[in-house]
Amino acid sequence: MSDSNNPAELTPPRRIITGHNAEGKAVVLYNEPVPVQTHGDVRFMSVWSSEGAPTRDNVDKSRTIDYNILLKGQLVLIMDDDVRTEVGLNDAVIQRGTRHAWHNPSKTEWSRWVTVLVHAEPIERDGKPLEDLWEV
Repeated sequence: MSDSNNPAELTPPRRIITGHNAEGKAVVLYNEPVPVQTHGDVRFMSVWSSEGAPTRDNVDKSRTIDYNILLKGQLVLIMDDDVRTEVGLNDAVIQRGTRHAWHNPSKTEWSRWVTVLVHAEPIERDGKPLEDLWEV
C-alpha cells in the first residue's frame, strides 16, 4: 500500500525550457528533471520563475511565456531546424517566445495538456518591437 503523504512516490517532473541561441534560432536550453528543494520537512520544486510581470525574457516570436504541462499521452516539441524533443507524462515545457510546433506521434491515442500564458515585454531590434509570428 502506498503512503499518500510520501511525495517520493510521485514521478519526478521534467522541465523543457526553450530560448534562443546566438544566431537567434529557437532551441531547447534545458531538458532536465526539476530540482527538488527542501526546507525542514517540506519539499518543493520550482519549474520556472520570472522576475515580475510582464516578463522581460528574450522573447523573439510572441509576447508570452507559455507554461505547458502534459497530463496524458505523448507529444513531440518541434523547434527551428526540425530539432525534436519527446515530451512525456507530467513534463513541463516552458516556451520563452520561441517558434515551435507540436506533433502527437500516436496514431490511436490522444494527448491532453494544460497551458498558462503570461504576457511578456517585446524585444526590440533596430528600435522596433518584434511582432508575433504565427505560421500555418
